Amino acid sequence: MQRLQGLLIGKDGRLTTVVVTLNSAGLALRAKLVPRICEVVAEVCGTQVAELKLAGPVIDGLTVDESSHRSLTKFALPSTIVIFVICLLSLKSVTAALVVFLTACFCQGLILAVIYYSGERLSALLIILPPLVQVLAVSGGIHLMNYYLNALRTMEPRQAAVECFRRGWLPSMLSLGTTAMGTASLLVSGLLPIRLFGIYGTVGVLCTAAAVLTAIPCSMMLLGRKRSSTVAETAGIPQHGQTSGAWSALTALLCNYNVVSLLILFGLMALAAVGLPDLKTSVRIETLYEPNSRIMQDYEWLEDRIAALVPIEVLLHFSPDCTLSDRQRMDVLWKVDRALRQQPNVKAVMSALTLFPDPPRMPGLPRSIQASLVNKGIRMARPQFEQAAVLRTTAEGDIWRLTARVSALAPLDYGDVLKQMEQALQEPLEQVPVQSRHQISLSTSGIMPLVHQIQGQLLSDLFNSLMSALAVITLTMTLVQAGILSGILAMASNVFPIVIAFGLMGLLAVPMDIGSVMTASIALGIAVDDTLHFLTFFRRELQQPGATRRSAVLATYLDCGPAMIQTSVSCGIGLLVFAFSDFVPTSRFAVLMAFLLALALAGDLLLLPALLLSPAGRLYETEPPKHA
Repeated sequence: MQRLQGLLIGKDGRLTTVVVTLNSAGLALRAKLVPRICEVVAEVCGTQVAELKLAGPVIDGLTVDESSHRSLTKFALPSTIVIFVICLLSLKSVTAALVVFLTACFCQGLILAVIYYSGERLSALLIILPPLVQVLAVSGGIHLMNYYLNALRTMEPRQAAVECFRRGWLPSMLSLGTTAMGTASLLVSGLLPIRLFGIYGTVGVLCTAAAVLTAIPCSMMLLGRKRSSTVAETAGIPQHGQTSGAWSALTALLCNYNVVSLLILFGLMALAAVGLPDLKTSVRIETLYEPNSRIMQDYEWLEDRIAALVPIEVLLHFSPDCTLSDRQRMDVLWKVDRALRQQPNVKAVMSALTLFPDPPRMPGLPRSIQASLVNKGIRMARPQFEQAAVLRTTAEGDIWRLTARVSALAPLDYGDVLKQMEQALQEPLEQVPVQSRHQISLSTSGIMPLVHQIQGQLLSDLFNSLMSALAVITLTMTLVQAGILSGILAMASNVFPIVIAFGLMGLLAVPMDIGSVMTASIALGIAVDDTLHFLTFFRRELQQPGATRRSAVLATYLDCGPAMIQTSVSCGIGLLVFAFSDFVPTSRFAVLMAFLLALALAGDLLLLPALLLSPAGRLYETEPPKHA
């Protein structure tokens, strides 16, 4: 009884637990199986299901699924309504807002259909994809619709629809194409959920590009013929003279104080970049749920009254040719058990020693006979050891299993815990006779090593996917801008939001979870959207007779500035609705994406024009340089 306290029996000797292990079929049906198990336990124990305390990897996974689906169900409609209202306020046209909104809804439904008919289910990560596709569709749709409404001032609706497509197809294709590159870069991940997000995200972005470029011009062409006067009257697009004052002032500020502006913006990047080396990842239980959630309360209750809940499996392997007797092997097992118990973070250890009674004292018998009797007792107990899963006999030898328990909630660095444990386990092996050492090996397994490996993989995935996206998008920008230097210059405003956001996370010691990792590549792709729209119109304006870089920047502000602000505000606020989710990865993804969209807007409206107005902006001039 005392041996099982801190493992299966509570500290008061009265509370106990039931450990249920599911096979692969059970894991696939955990949503149905876990409630049924709870019903059976409650019936047998004469209690209510709500009074049961549940924990463990199966409960973690089930709670993640339930929380993510609940977030989508609860916040998808408010997010959609917010996006529609902001579209309506931005475009000042019910018809235009409805066309953009319905196109985004179609894209959402399309990606859900693709996921369903491909046989995949909505995981905790994929559930973020439909709102993200909606955001991308709204972003591209508002840009195209602004082109249409601007053209509507001087053209018939049918002609305006054609002009909308003519002016917008190139920057839209390039921007959504680079966004697809950002999602496709997630395919380099070593984690299957992130790779799946990369696959379906890329499909969703490409479908969005096709839908936006066909649905919006065609819809406005049809609606324009039927209701051309209404559309024209309700367009509500302000004339340049109404808004040029603010844009003129911003252009003058960036031109007259160009060096100061660039120093401030690049200085902020440099300051934030200091925190990048300190960026950490975490997939620990407390990074997934709010402290007052049911699962966190159950974890706290169980760890306080029963046992630490995170297992570290230590496997002691004796090769088939090992010459040690059963008693000698049990002695090695005892030394490993003792070394584990001496670790400060280990709360309890379960092994064959927990189940094997202490050998009786036999003072009158020779030591050889005592050893023979102990060996015989161990051999007789082997079937029970195997049944209890603390021993497995294979063709490769005997594998003895020790399970060390550490806290799931304590602020532990799992990497340090594993490192200290592996160092401590070397001492028992060094006490084995030299001729037998090569016949014995130790390894660790279980949830903690897996969590530690995933945390390392997350950071690696962030770097690899971001580098892949940067390389491909920079190459694309270089080709589009017809020059290596001009392509690199264009990328500065796209790197700006990523460096500042993730640098601040490092400085503030905010760990990245699995949702945060994906935002870097996705945000990079979205940031390129406004950059390409801005540069495309800047080049067009610069080719006008008598144009200077200053006049081209101002004209581009007037053409693209309102649409850039509208897309960032509508998409950012639409995503921020999910910040109220009780599932922390969804909430953090929404907040981080909204923050990145705001920073991307600042990069495209401040840093990019400042660079274009600086001497470096001459790279974009195709004729003899003109003064800015």
